[in-house]
Amino acid sequence: MSEFKFGDRVPLIPETEIQTFFGSIKTPAWELPPLKIPKLDDRQKSAIKHGLGIDGADLVGKIPVASTVFGVAADTIRAMHEQALRGILSPEEYALFRKYDKQFLSSIAVLRTFIEVQPKV
Repeated sequence: MSEFKFGDRVPLIPETEIQTFFGSIKTPAWELPPLKIPKLDDRQKSAIKHGLGIDGADLVGKIPVASTVFGVAADTIRAMHEQALRGILSPEEYALFRKYDKQFLSSIAVLRTFIEVQPKV
């Protein structure tokens, strides 16, 4: 396997040629686009910190002992960080965050939001 450098395309499945009765079929290679971490300003760093706070609150809510107390604490902490995040992000960014927050950890969802809305150079 070749050396991977950050910023290169990430190969998932190589190009393949399949022989059939009708001839050969070439499948394209499946690759992820180059991974680019955006340069973060203070607003974005603050948003990622609140995303980490939401993730931490979710962990607190998973503590099995006295789950009622920890569940209420987790809900309160999560709501506090989500309110701060809503104030930091623009409406477009917040909509993307909500979309990604369903699949990923909140901190990853915030980072993916900033990667997607960064200006194309």
